[in-house]
Amino acid sequence: MIYNLAKYITNNTSLTINVNGFSPSSPDETICINEGSGKEMPWFDREDTLVQFVSRSTDKVTARENAYTIYNLIKKRYGLTLPEVTIGSTIYTEVTGWGLRPVNKPQYAFDDENGRANYTFTIEVTTT
Repeated sequence: MIYNLAKYITNNTSLTINVNGFSPSSPDETICINEGSGKEMPWFDREDTLVQFVSRSTDKVTARENAYTIYNLIKKRYGLTLPEVTIGSTIYTEVTGWGLRPVNKPQYAFDDENGRANYTFTIEVTTT
């Protein structure tokens, strides 16, 4: 689901997206989407997964604006189809996000060792 979500964001913004961590070659202005823990509810046919977003930039205003661009794109979305994506030889078929709900709003977290501002927020994604 995390790659499908990244593809949806890439299709709807001009932002650079990384999945599960920044790489050494990531540009200064990047959004990182980290797949968090989830919980299964055997009495429901669903899975809830926490997804963390980290927006970084050499400019604090830009880092904040980029975080809010994604936050506003995906907050409180229900029945959202996340597109199919191929990573290497693995195909991740499209997924329906029955609920994408914010846990918190974007907030300043820290400046990293290279002086880039980092803003973060978390959403809960419900899928089946």
